[in-house]
Amino acid sequence: MIKPVLAALLAVTVLSRGGVVLAAAADSTFDLVGRWEGQIEFGKMSFKMGFRVAPLKDNRRVAVTMNMPDQGGRDMPCSAILYNPPDVRIETDQPPGVINGKINADRTVIDATFSSPEIPGGKPMKLVLKRNTEPEKPEPKKTYDFAPGEATDIRGYWKGAVEFGPGMMIHMGLKVGRLPDGSFVTRMDAFDFGGSDIPAASTSFKDGLARFEWQGFQSVFEARLDAAGTVLAGKWKQRGADKDVSFARLDKPATALPEGVSFDPDKGSPRDIRGHWEGGISENGRQTKMLINIGQLPDKTYAGSLVNRSQGPGEAPAAAVTYDGKDLKMEWKLFNATFKGSLAQDGTRLEGTWEQGGGAKPMSLRRAASN
Repeated sequence: MIKPVLAALLAVTVLSRGGVVLAAAADSTFDLVGRWEGQIEFGKMSFKMGFRVAPLKDNRRVAVTMNMPDQGGRDMPCSAILYNPPDVRIETDQPPGVINGKINADRTVIDATFSSPEIPGGKPMKLVLKRNTEPEKPEPKKTYDFAPGEATDIRGYWKGAVEFGPGMMIHMGLKVGRLPDGSFVTRMDAFDFGGSDIPAASTSFKDGLARFEWQGFQSVFEARLDAAGTVLAGKWKQRGADKDVSFARLDKPATALPEGVSFDPDKGSPRDIRGHWEGGISENGRQTKMLINIGQLPDKTYAGSLVNRSQGPGEAPAAAVTYDGKDLKMEWKLFNATFKGSLAQDGTRLEGTWEQGGGAKPMSLRRAASN
């Protein structure tokens, strides 16, 4: 099974993330329709967890998705929601886990625990979910570039990498926007984990010094903007460890794969493996939906990435991709995962095996129109 963003990011911390799922067609299940928000405390670390329960078009069933914004997980499908007042149970896929709780009399608070085999120690964590009835607000307007003659600051797009441990280099992108009141907001992409748009708890910039904080990871990045306004260089601080880090300014958001990758196959050659491939694996009754992107660089070498659609839109780049005209091999060292497959004669299918952590599962992929 693909290592979830939550487990992967918890691992980083120790070392120093939508679809629709049907629920039971009981009338009382509709009492839970709405947005539910809470926060989990894990030692000194905390992170937000929320659920959206929405009716389907037939108005007989509901869909349940989970958000973990501090880990970059959004609209992640849940396996089921069970409601036998006052008991509420929600089963999650990514990360695999269970929320067991009781709802109060006016159906505004669910007092629960969250259990997952991916959590170190396996101890259930306290989770109080409160119904959010406030109208959803649009994202505030942000600017990422500069008007003519305007002073340079930290707004814009940045890319760098942090070495959390031997062989554990995490490539990151920062998107720093400036609000109308002059303050800044930042979202981070942690590419190697497949984490995307992870919001910083705070961003500040004064006298050339920038500070970014992600409370969920107990991480702080303190840096100085160089005179040219093109480099942020400083220290990444996490759990008592300081790492020298440098982020370079880009003219557009950073991507998981390098520039110049071509995903367009030669239509006259069915053996051209470039493109987007979708499929999945099944484990313990859970289906993990995946999208694999395979591209070719100008030097004719291959690059690729994985999107765990059961977890969110984040794109995790493969450490290595090899293809000999028939057989494909892709490796994700951080996940200890490998996909080995063979391209069908007509070029429309990849049949192979997903290997991870000593286990192996058959996986079949078909060409998708796009990513």
